[in-house]
Amino acid sequence: MITDEQRNLQFLTEVVEKIWKVLKGAEAHVQQLFPQLKTDKYPNLPEKLAFLHAEDILDRCPDLPRKQRETAIMKLN
Repeated sequence: MITDEQRNLQFLTEVVEKIWKVLKGAEAHVQQLFPQLKTDKYPNLPEKLAFLHAEDILDRCPDLPRKQRETAIMKLN
């Protein structure tokens, strides 16, 4: 549970980045155990995450429905 004081963008971003670091570490560990997974068929997770606000996505793709905007923004970034 998070407190009311922790309910802010900075704190939540930090938590997500910590979780991502764990996932990247797990990826490296699994690739060490199973080197055959380190191929183009299984691309590595990105080093950094991009944080996007729904309003920014809407501004960039105003004519698309929500699901299509979310897909389209991945191709723009």
